[in-house]
Amino acid sequence: MEQKKRGDFEGFLCEEFIDLGQRIFTWFGNHAGSERGLKIPGFNLHVTFDTVVNAKKKIEIQEEVQNLSGNTEDGKKWLPFYQTAKRNIKERLTEEEKQEIEDEVDKWKKTGIPWEVQAL
Repeated sequence: MEQKKRGDFEGFLCEEFIDLGQRIFTWFGNHAGSERGLKIPGFNLHVTFDTVVNAKKKIEIQEEVQNLSGNTEDGKKWLPFYQTAKRNIKERLTEEEKQEIEDEVDKWKKTGIPWEVQAL
């Protein structure tokens, strides 16, 4: 009989441990994040200078691609000019614009890429 009681107690402990793990997971999901989602260190580090430039200067990049490709609508013809257009736009940035973009990179790394940018 002693063995049976001990087994029930161990089962009870396992259930309590599983329940505690679930409660911790739920708490973390509810409280350890921002309105954008979880703020896990290293989670949003994929944001780079180019990420922000591509988002903020999207129209200028497209216009530059059109100019370089001769205003063609065919994707196969303008695609080779895309990287050149991005490089040209980045080279034209002023120091003030570069600093603003660097600040935006730091912000996006902390809070994640804004929804309105992701929707583009």
